[in-house]
Amino acid sequence: MKRIIYTFVLFLTAAGLFAQQQLPNVGFENWSSEFLYEGLVDWNCSNASSIANNPGLTKSDDAYSGNYSVKMQTLLVGEDTAFTFIYHGYVTDDGPGGGIPYSETFDRVSGYYKADMVEEDSAVMILIKYLNMVPTMSFAKIGTDAADWTQFNFDVPAVACDSVFIGFISSDIITETNAEPGSWIMLDSITFGYSGGADPDPSLLPNYDMEVWVDNSIENPDSWYTLNDFLYSVGTAGVIKTDDSNSGTYAAEVVTNVVSGAYTISGYLSLGEIDMNGTEPISSVPYTDQPEALRGEYKYLPQGDDMAFVQIMFENETETVAGGYQVLAPATEYTEFVLNLNYTGENTKLKLIFYSGENENSALFLDDVLFDFGTKAKENFVNSGFAIYPNPATDFVYINFASEESSASVINVIDLQGRIVKTIDLSGLNNNRIDISELSKGIYFLKADNSHGGVQKLIVR
Repeated sequence: MKRIIYTFVLFLTAAGLFAQQQLPNVGFENWSSEFLYEGLVDWNCSNASSIANNPGLTKSDDAYSGNYSVKMQTLLVGEDTAFTFIYHGYVTDDGPGGGIPYSETFDRVSGYYKADMVEEDSAVMILIKYLNMVPTMSFAKIGTDAADWTQFNFDVPAVACDSVFIGFISSDIITETNAEPGSWIMLDSITFGYSGGADPDPSLLPNYDMEVWVDNSIENPDSWYTLNDFLYSVGTAGVIKTDDSNSGTYAAEVVTNVVSGAYTISGYLSLGEIDMNGTEPISSVPYTDQPEALRGEYKYLPQGDDMAFVQIMFENETETVAGGYQVLAPATEYTEFVLNLNYTGENTKLKLIFYSGENENSALFLDDVLFDFGTKAKENFVNSGFAIYPNPATDFVYINFASEESSASVINVIDLQGRIVKTIDLSGLNNNRIDISELSKGIYFLKADNSHGGVQKLIVR
């Protein structure tokens, strides 16, 4: 399920804490696998198409045979009744479009079920035999409650076929006015039989006994939100971990997709939760600092004349007090963007969004996205121990300690993985000028240890 940001606190690393509220995971180095649902292997399932809102299909260890069965529930999602289903074959916008290869002769569908149906509701079976894509269709209903495992047998035409579609739905979609939230059915051991001879081999219907399940998950950049959970159901992702980075190991690739051959879904990367069905599709997160600019590195590979953009808004309870919108022009190499910020009041929350465009396969690469606190940062650094400038830097930086008491003799340069990549002895330096020319381009932390502990500052090279 989606992770909810309850507090947006100071940016933490293994080595220390910063004075400003820096963006989290600024280099998109950290990614986590996020569990979505447990899916029934080989069957197409409703939990794949309604992951966040309809957890009505579940694995049950109450089985007729073997270890598992499938439980399908009809749920109330918002104000809508959400059916649960499984099927073999494929569907189009107009309904079933074809089946799985199957050429055995059969005239009966059997299985075992438990059920508790709301009055007048019933589960539905749909069976379609195809021969050269010509369909022969059958429907059947299971409307009887059953507290114990009970067998059903449905007669179907014995016509020859080369493929078959079979599906089960948790409520009566034929007479939809009878479908009510609260109905559920459990199914196990779905088989085909033939009254005129031997029954077909049950295993010709993949996973007929509901025994094989698999965990389904997505990968998201830590502390950022995407539409990957929604897009997983159509076999794609809107934000991808890529090793085509500006610095470090990874970056985020934000991609525009076309699903079902017709619907364009732009790639979104947001600091707040995304709910395209909500009154506020992209949420804000708590934030009270006032950085002078948003900086980052990007590449943009548009299709046609497509456009990507970044949008940021600093808000309080009544108004937007700062923000900006910047189109990200096409760029085949990593290029810096800078979005300067000016404030008209105090802010309590923040909204930050990256958008990949509206044409299929337009791709926006992002890395090293962070806040620039400018002179405010220098003042804060002096108050907390030492100042560092210029920042961002090229080949060198200067270190000034606020007092003799806060001074240090050694500075450690630490990368985003927490590794010390350079140790500097300040005793032999002229004016505390530190050479960083041998460092790769990216984000680092300078940590000074003194008698009071240590203080750490972020630099960008």
